[in-house]
Amino acid sequence: MDTTSGALTPVPGSPIAGPTGVRGRMFLSGDQSTLISVGEGGSSVKYSINASDGSLTRAQTIPFNDSASRDFIVVAIDSSAQFMYAIKDFGTANATLTGIRISDSSPISGLGMMVQRVVVHPGQQILYLDGEAFDIDSNTGSLSASTVSALPASTGELTADGLTLVHQENSQSTAAHVYHRASLTSSFSEASGSPINTPGTETFGWYLETSGKYLYLWNLDQQWYGYRLDTLQQVRPDPFADFAIVDNTGKFAVQTDGNGTLRVQQYDSSTGIYGSTVSTSAVPAITNVRFIVGGH
Repeated sequence: MDTTSGALTPVPGSPIAGPTGVRGRMFLSGDQSTLISVGEGGSSVKYSINASDGSLTRAQTIPFNDSASRDFIVVAIDSSAQFMYAIKDFGTANATLTGIRISDSSPISGLGMMVQRVVVHPGQQILYLDGEAFDIDSNTGSLSASTVSALPASTGELTADGLTLVHQENSQSTAAHVYHRASLTSSFSEASGSPINTPGTETFGWYLETSGKYLYLWNLDQQWYGYRLDTLQQVRPDPFADFAIVDNTGKFAVQTDGNGTLRVQQYDSSTGIYGSTVSTSAVPAITNVRFIVGGH
């Protein structure tokens, strides 16, 4: 993306062949120099990212991947992309955490704790297992109890500073709960005005934009509503047509309709409102766009 004009141009070598599967799960390292694309029923792939042009170089095939037949789902990497973590027997009463060192696929010692949900702290140096915080050892990948406070819920997403959590219950009457903490070691409390129910049918998804000032909630009418995280007030009463990822400059948003077209929109970071279309780009016909990962 040209951060002055918003124009999109393909990176060298695009489209780039990825691993098998349709889930599209991808992870960026903390310094955004490494991308790991998770396979489904086949090996995952590690790529190095060229910071000057965005091109990917296939660096390694990793025999650690999602598997529906084994109820095995990859859930996290650490900040330096040395380790990968997964839940084995996911969705069952016997679900446990496992992990490997990426360089040689050797197992991480000391894991095997029972866990249903994993939340990754934005710095990718802490994992929350069913809400409890654990530090990742940068040398071994093993976990130890952290001084960072526990989450008030087992699922959700943290803002970049780790001080605000967005959580949704998985039930027919879904609402979005917002929690704050004053510091990483203090306890969370639910924000005034939380939970939020979008107009129309129940809330069923969310997006936190890059600055952490705005939250966008999706309902089953396939409409998006924006809210300020500090007040939980709507940025405007009317919904947005569809979901868009805000770029790191806070000036543009990139949206996919799922049918092979990317659209760049103006974005006003002072109001949280998506604006007019800047440009559209066709995606190669070999596939539809299902997921977007934002980098620098």
